[in-house]
Amino acid sequence: MRQLLLFILLSWASISWSQQGHSWEMGLHYGGLVKHREYINIPVDRLPPTLGGEINWLYQSHGKKDWSALAGYPEFGLILSFQDFADARLGWGIGLMPQLKFPFWRSGDWEIYARLGLGIAYVSNYGNSFRNPDNNIIGSHWNNNTALRLGFQWPLSSRLLLQPSFSFTHYSNGASQFPNLGINAASFHLGLRYRPYTLQSEDYRPAPADYQPPKRWGLGADFGLGMTEVRRTERGPKFALYSATVYGSYRYAATKSLRFGLLGEYHSGVEAFWLSNLTLTAQEARQKAQRLLFWAGHEWIMGNIGLGLQVGYYITEPVVRLPYTRASIAYYPFSSLKHKYTPYLAVRIKAHGITADFFDLAIGLDF
Repeated sequence: MRQLLLFILLSWASISWSQQGHSWEMGLHYGGLVKHREYINIPVDRLPPTLGGEINWLYQSHGKKDWSALAGYPEFGLILSFQDFADARLGWGIGLMPQLKFPFWRSGDWEIYARLGLGIAYVSNYGNSFRNPDNNIIGSHWNNNTALRLGFQWPLSSRLLLQPSFSFTHYSNGASQFPNLGINAASFHLGLRYRPYTLQSEDYRPAPADYQPPKRWGLGADFGLGMTEVRRTERGPKFALYSATVYGSYRYAATKSLRFGLLGEYHSGVEAFWLSNLTLTAQEARQKAQRLLFWAGHEWIMGNIGLGLQVGYYITEPVVRLPYTRASIAYYPFSSLKHKYTPYLAVRIKAHGITADFFDLAIGLDF
């Protein structure tokens, strides 16, 4: 099995290196964990420095697909990361994340950029009241992994590019299993990128001059299903979380749209909590479980993939005083760059500040 995986990796690398737009980066992290809650048991702010590394595959699109030219030739790829958390009670984490790069300034190969990675991670040591009682930060092996980077690209040659940057990495299971305070790491990153082929201006295929989006204004709706653990006991019961969204949208560019809408949530675990305490009637418990929120957001279209970001606030009594944020990755079987009516499937994570609220899966229709 190991030989097969190695063969696939080497074959992928050799194919990538022989094609235009592909590059590889290797880098190291040096930093520390961030204490974002006073009641974290482990003194993460007094631990030794954390060490880690990354292997990145990047692809600079150049108009091979129409959507990449319409989107301004985005750069995207895949991150394989490792991080030692500098404490045996936390262990280490390995992450695999798709990534998207956002250049702020560019002059030739000189560049200031931001990078967003969103994927999954395996954390070696999670909290357990018998085997690992001090760890009240992370409650499961498998977690969401979100990585933000602000970096500078310094060309050493036409093929070698130095990548110093600052990064912030978050690990969380989205409240699917407590504890779920989340691991946050701030680091300095130094990477070296190898680019076997330098794209020239003539390599970039222009966007179709006559392209018009199928619509400017649109509507949409979706339904989501998530799972949360409400009772903060060892491997407590799981409860379903239902959501429904209606929204309007405005496509202000070929691959970019603004969105605004209402989100309704029903937390069955909240209803069960109040009923078990015998302090509310069944009707009052159901009302406590219902939430209504207003939000505004943005979506970037990359072929059949949509990347969304929302910021919103509670219309009903807020759970916390902070606004909420929600990030999503949606798959459109029929690209919204070509079709007016587009069903989609989405994976989403909602958070208050840097603490995850829940994950959910959604099915919807944009029209």
